[in-house]
Amino acid sequence: MIIHSLNSKIIIAIDDDQSCLNSYKLFIQTIGLTAITFDSCNDAISFMELSQEPVLCVLLDLHLKRGLSGQESIDTLRKLNRDLPIIIITGDTSPAAKSLTRVTGQPVLIKPFPPKGITDVIDAIRRG
Repeated sequence: MIIHSLNSKIIIAIDDDQSCLNSYKLFIQTIGLTAITFDSCNDAISFMELSQEPVLCVLLDLHLKRGLSGQESIDTLRKLNRDLPIIIITGDTSPAAKSLTRVTGQPVLIKPFPPKGITDVIDAIRRG
């Protein structure tokens, strides 16, 4: 089980691009939170299940090269904690990708986006 808490200061970031992970980590630190980064959802899920540390939300790249795909990751995370907010990140500008907010109920950020894009969504999650 993955523990979610609006009071948590931990955000899990999952992306197979290390430069993106570095940027997310920096953005998240500017708002006083901690980003723990992974290049696959499989590794992130293992960490969350073992650590039992409450997590505020997950930043998830939609197109991962290793392990679970983005959609499989969303489905797996939903099974482990239905209330865990997932911020979907993608460079895909197709109509299907753009409709993910409607389909999943989760916010979607299209790359490239300004740092304020992530911090605004995280602030909204923290406000509940």
